[in-house]
Amino acid sequence: MRIEFKQSKAPQFDTLPLINIVFLMLVFFLVAGTIAPVYELDVSPASAKDSEAGELRRPAVFVSRDGKISFGQREVAMDQIQESISAAKLDPQLGLRIAADRDADAHLLLNVITAVQKASDVPIFLVTLRSD
Repeated sequence: MRIEFKQSKAPQFDTLPLINIVFLMLVFFLVAGTIAPVYELDVSPASAKDSEAGELRRPAVFVSRDGKISFGQREVAMDQIQESISAAKLDPQLGLRIAADRDADAHLLLNVITAVQKASDVPIFLVTLRSD
């Protein structure tokens, strides 16, 4: 009598489910993660306790501490800001955000706000960071 022994094969590990889970986690963290706004200029906005949480919508005007102004991802001079805003055809429901550095010159900021008001009748919002 001959007894046959079955050779047991080592269990094979299927890596496809693991790859699927890692991919789904990657997609989840990309979608669920909050992305900090990227400022066109080096701007540190002022902080305020009553600042509303939200995102920095484009287009926006940036005023840096060294007096540079940018709009539409390009640097503009003070005498060009009014015509740049006029040409942009802004949405009145979204308004226009102005992100000014906390150390920016107040007179420059007021001149930018005045130029924006002359160029368009959209609401203007000053971007601040929420302080705790």
